[in-house]
Amino acid sequence: MINFFRKIRQKLLSENQFSKYLLYATGEIFLVVIGILIALSINNWNEEKKNRIKEKIILETIISDLKTNKELIEEGFIDYEERMNLSEDMANLFGKEHYKKNLVLTDSIIYWSAEYTAIELINTSIISLATSDRLELLQNEMLQKQIVRYPTYIELYKEREDVVRSIVINEIRPNIEKHISMQKWWNIPESFKSDYSELFDDRKLSNNYLNRLFQTKDAEIRLEKLNIANDSLISAINIEMQDRFN
Repeated sequence: MINFFRKIRQKLLSENQFSKYLLYATGEIFLVVIGILIALSINNWNEEKKNRIKEKIILETIISDLKTNKELIEEGFIDYEERMNLSEDMANLFGKEHYKKNLVLTDSIIYWSAEYTAIELINTSIISLATSDRLELLQNEMLQKQIVRYPTYIELYKEREDVVRSIVINEIRPNIEKHISMQKWWNIPESFKSDYSELFDDRKLSNNYLNRLFQTKDAEIRLEKLNIANDSLISAINIEMQDRFN
């Protein structure tokens, strides 16, 4: 093809057809430019196609994590209700002798009110996206902002939940262990006598349970805000997926 065009140029020059040569050269340059533009356009189209595939994978990964978090949040609400009920039951036993009416029930309340289970929310994929250049692959700027804000809701919730955990681990459990032998809970013959009277006269322990109630209620409020943000982001991603990829 190159030899063909070269022969045409040489023939026009040899015949002193300079004006035709200029016209031909201009046309040849025009064809080259058009070819380059077409090649660039095809390359850009391929690159854009690759980016859209990456974008879809990112959104699918995030929504999978959000749906997992939704399940964990719902379980968390159930757990919080049980925690607060047990803490209230325990708080109502202090300064009184109600515990004597049913020691089996009292032991159960003491044991379960000192339990703690954390909600392990998934956050790594969203944080990784929010702090990297990959965020720019998402074409919806409002969706970008929602994704960047989402980890803040988790951090605010975790801050309060860490306070609750500290109360249980560092305050409630050591004080219970000071007064109550846990051997019987594991069907081990008791080497030490449990002192329920001292336990339920412990003002500090009573205040620990009341503080746990207060902090747990605040953690529940923060979890509800996280739940709203989680639902909102799931909805926004679903709409984006339907509009862009269906």
